[in-house]
Amino acid sequence: MKCPNCHTCNIGMIGEERFYCWNCLVEIDHEQQSRELVSQVQQPEYFLEDLFSDER
Repeated sequence: MKCPNCHTCNIGMIGEERFYCWNCLVEIDHEQQSRELVSQVQQPEYFLEDLFSDER
């Protein structure tokens, strides 16, 4: 299977008939016969260092 957006094979399965493209950061529903992308995963607006503060 290739990503319908970027045409690479860098795809991972995240559920039954649902896949994730690591290049485009999109979820793809394989059951849909169209080349429509299901959703784009938004980048979080924080970094790991923001999760851990030096305050104790």
